[in-house]
Amino acid sequence: MTGTLPHLPTSLDDFRDAVVSTIQAAMPGVDVAGHNGAFGEKDIQIFGAKAPAVRVAVLGWSLEELNAVGIVVPVKCSAVLVTADAKADDGKILPRDRAQLVLGTQLAILLNSSRFGFNLTKQPAQVKGENRYEASFFAKGLALMEVTWTSKTTFGVQAAQQLGALAQVYVNGTLLLDPADTGADVPLAPPNAPFTPPEGS
Repeated sequence: MTGTLPHLPTSLDDFRDAVVSTIQAAMPGVDVAGHNGAFGEKDIQIFGAKAPAVRVAVLGWSLEELNAVGIVVPVKCSAVLVTADAKADDGKILPRDRAQLVLGTQLAILLNSSRFGFNLTKQPAQVKGENRYEASFFAKGLALMEVTWTSKTTFGVQAAQQLGALAQVYVNGTLLLDPADTGADVPLAPPNAPFTPPEGS
């Protein structure tokens, strides 16, 4: 294969790690980490003590295209920002709701313009922020803002062939199910098949 290979994520976990690293680099005073899914009240009890904190989750995805480069997948993500009352450098108290708005705006601007270090990741679309005010959160001295967005991302060709293998059902080496139309530009490989670069690469 000739030329410079694009830098692509190899998995959803790889992509989420890149989002976490991007946010952490831009917000060094904030505790940033991945999260398993949608943020709930029980999570507040765990992460509230670490405020200000951001928890990043992959909420869903869909397969848009399988081609010679890899798989194109719009990934829906969430970043939940947790803030608490904090003392500023001048000794004044920065209320949790104001900290939420300041850091939440910074987070939204960052996410709106970032491709998270990958060559074939589109600029985030449908960036939205929501004030997750609930009396139970506020009673704990916390405020929440959730920023959601969708990043159309191309994952590497090895991941594409893994997905192709999953799209076909094999039992003892016998193909039992082969989708009639996958829309693929590269042939789907059986499980554990070696990767073969597309012709002309």
